[in-house]
Amino acid sequence: MNENEEKKITLRINLSRIITIGLSIALILMTAGFIVNAAAGKIELDIEKLEKNTFGLKEFYSSLKNTDNLIIFLLSHLGIFILILVPAAGVIFSLIYFILKKNWKPAAISIGVILVLILSGVIGFIKP
Repeated sequence: MNENEEKKITLRINLSRIITIGLSIALILMTAGFIVNAAAGKIELDIEKLEKNTFGLKEFYSSLKNTDNLIIFLLSHLGIFILILVPAAGVIFSLIYFILKKNWKPAAISIGVILVLILSGVIGFIKP
């Protein structure tokens, strides 16, 4: 096995570690949020509420201010937030790797992917 193949394997191993650890943390937080929520008896299922866009900055701040369910809110939302950030962390890791190895074409593609992710996040919070 030559040096180039060893570098590719190292990149894949490190990238898989980032993804595995991130997904594990997100799963643990979301499971803990569900268990705490179920133990508190605060699981609600309202179809009309679920059909609407229930997540926006206004709802986020009002849920954050409500200290009754702050732990439940933080556990479940932090898990979801980490779940969203895991692919972005993988792309950022790849970008740093490609820049350090002076491999400019994949670095430029990684920058494009990061820009698309940022644009998607911004557009996701804009309400019609």
